[in-house]
Amino acid sequence: MAALAALVTAIKAQTDKLAGWEIKDTHAHANNI
Repeated sequence: MAALAALVTAIKAQTDKLAGWEIKDTHAHANNI
């Protein structure tokens, strides 16, 4: 159960990181227009 919780935490952290990059990319593209 602890291993599963750690896996879920790692996946969530990775997802948050990717989401953060997408937001930065969106702002960068919006500024270029």
